[in-house]
Amino acid sequence: GGGGGGGGGECARDQSFVQAVANADGGWILDICLDYFGTHNPFARLVGPSPAGVALADALAAAAKAASFRQPGAEKRMDLNTRLEHARRLDKGLADILKREQPAEGGRLRDKPVAAGEAAAGGGNGDTSTLWKLYGSEEIGRAVLRRLEDTVRDASDSEISAAVDMIPCATLPDSPCSMSEASASMERIRCSLTSGSLAACGRPGLVTVARSSMDPYTPPERVRWLQAQVIGLVTEVYGAVEVDFDLEYEQEGGGCGECPKRGTGPEAQPQSESNSKRPRTTAGGV
Repeated sequence: GGGGGGGGGECARDQSFVQAVANADGGWILDICLDYFGTHNPFARLVGPSPAGVALADALAAAAKAASFRQPGAEKRMDLNTRLEHARRLDKGLADILKREQPAEGGRLRDKPVAAGEAAAGGGNGDTSTLWKLYGSEEIGRAVLRRLEDTVRDASDSEISAAVDMIPCATLPDSPCSMSEASASMERIRCSLTSGSLAACGRPGLVTVARSSMDPYTPPERVRWLQAQVIGLVTEVYGAVEVDFDLEYEQEGGGCGECPKRGTGPEAQPQSESNSKRPRTTAGGV
């Protein structure tokens, strides 16, 4: 999954990125996800590329992540039901701040201006006057909510609507990482595949590479480079492989552009030579 690869540590730390699936005949499948090397939060990207949209998505993510029930050790301070209730209250409160006024048919999301600090200080529509209590301190709560209100006033209706849709996924990681960080993660994965329990498994019967580029959890501009690096790594560790590109997607919109078709484009150049003893590497999947 996503989160990006930073930091050092023992080789075994990066084994969490793979899924080793045992087959009935004793073989196994290695699955590598490219968004491990750095990931976008696609829901934040849909809020809008404009400065106002980026600011709104950033402020919403900050308000969602800063809640006390999402901080380390929260599970020791409050039970699961309490945390779930706080999550519901926070989601509703953030939606109230974003929408503030329900639109009439054909109208705008906000028919009245929002006074500065309205939700953070109290008042306004919806139950937002005590929302700051869901944070570690009144100062933190009021600050993140006021920042969110400020960005709402500058955002367009379409950006606000996308931000409302983003609320359940506002805490997803958004850490594309640098090329050097991605390369460092690749080296740690090489260590994971050549030592410890994974090395003892021998060569996998199948290696799948999930590109996650159309979502786009994986930064689209980096997909081809990462894909080439992973295939090169698999070839180096396990020997020559038969490469199959399965790039057929079902387009569902979302501003991610046209979907590549199976067997077309510069990426779809599988090796012509077939050898049943070689591991098969399939690159594809959204």
